[in-house]
Amino acid sequence: MPTAPATDRTEDVFESEPESGTPPWWQRLVWVWPTLAMLVVGSIGLTRPALWADELATWGAVRLDWSGLVRLGGDVDAVITPYYLLMKLWTSVAGTSTLALRLPSVLAIAAAAGLVTWIGARLGGTRAGLLGGAVFVVIPSLSRYGQDARVYAFATLAVCLATLALIRATERPTAGRWLGYGVLVAVAGLLHMMTLLMLSAHLLAILLRSRRMSWRWAVAAAAGTLPVLPLVWVGYHERSAIGYLKPAGWDTLFTAPEIMFGSLLVCGLLVGLSLPAVSLRWPGVLPAALAVLPALVLFAVSHVKPLLSPRYLLYTVPAWSMLAGRTLGRVAWWRGAVAVLVLAVAGLSVQRDVRGPAGHLDGTKQIADVIAGHYRPGDGLAVALHEPIVPWEARDLVARYVPTRKRPRDVFATRPQRTDGRMLATECTDLSRCLGDTPRLWVIRCFHHGDPLRGIGARKEALLRRDFRIEHTWVQPRVMVALLVRR
Repeated sequence: MPTAPATDRTEDVFESEPESGTPPWWQRLVWVWPTLAMLVVGSIGLTRPALWADELATWGAVRLDWSGLVRLGGDVDAVITPYYLLMKLWTSVAGTSTLALRLPSVLAIAAAAGLVTWIGARLGGTRAGLLGGAVFVVIPSLSRYGQDARVYAFATLAVCLATLALIRATERPTAGRWLGYGVLVAVAGLLHMMTLLMLSAHLLAILLRSRRMSWRWAVAAAAGTLPVLPLVWVGYHERSAIGYLKPAGWDTLFTAPEIMFGSLLVCGLLVGLSLPAVSLRWPGVLPAALAVLPALVLFAVSHVKPLLSPRYLLYTVPAWSMLAGRTLGRVAWWRGAVAVLVLAVAGLSVQRDVRGPAGHLDGTKQIADVIAGHYRPGDGLAVALHEPIVPWEARDLVARYVPTRKRPRDVFATRPQRTDGRMLATECTDLSRCLGDTPRLWVIRCFHHGDPLRGIGARKEALLRRDFRIEHTWVQPRVMVALLVRR
């Protein structure tokens, strides 16, 4: 009997489907190890960096009562109010220490590490999932924002959950699974509106997998987007809060990766590991689209309306980890482990820097220490009411870090920050009367100014230049303080 001629068939591991059948228990629990590892990495040096401007905004918001917090959302930061409400619930029990403020983000980023591993295993097998989770753990930016009392770790977790829900819905497209996907899209969008750009990636992946399934996806995605629209509307009317953003240009392509990944070196290594895993089949196209499309869409839109802050795209970094895991799943275990180790070493200096005293950008506590260390009874405080980016930071750092008995009197404020739904303090109109005979004045400015009085406000600047002289200036990362004494 003639036999069929032998054929040479080279299987491309990146085009093959993931392992089928029921895996053993240890493979089903593969997500546990990256979760625990990220929990450990995220806990190292957690409380050492001072709270930066945005974290101080979180601290200030959760100290309000519930009605005050809701009113604040009507003035500014409405788009982040859902996160504030979650944090208010948490801090009502845990308090507002640095540990308490940052711990939820650590837990969220650790859970995201487990989901990256789980998704990677479903798309490319156990080895790809585990190595992708390991890559996730060593990326410095994920540790940085996993230790941040802001929404970015939660947004990353929500996108991972929505992506896993999409995979499950395509595997067994029941109404319940599509409903779950829509709910998670809504959760992600309510936490951070920019996460809705993930839908561009999900759409492309669905079209390439099964066009017949695309209408179900469209219904679920639209249903998930609807609850976010009121927040989008309010956010549009509060767009002055991001008025400092500039139109995206070619320079953005060089600055954004450093923030998104921690360093250009880590970015280059990660992209190099990821590219071989890209394909037009479902296991390769889904993470590839999620890694690239949201960034491209936001970059294009930001040419017209500046909306691009690299932090807003942190949720795309897990997709790069999944792609890298698929690539490393192709090689021997020990080679994959060496690649992860090289990536970890490349980001080691950044990991150290982000855990420094000013590792979260702003040297707020250092400035407070200067004031407390040189304080004299009768000292006053003056700030610029309308700093261009973070006008609340100066007063917040004093309230957070300067002990009450060494806290200078806020001479121009007649109403504190976050009162009656207003983010900023109200200052008196008769500046001379409010200043009185204050002998010394501490002037805090956000970012660095050659002249600490320039831009503090025309009337305030004229008064202080007439009655005071600058005795000394201290500069810390992104914040400075000057001591003024009477002439």
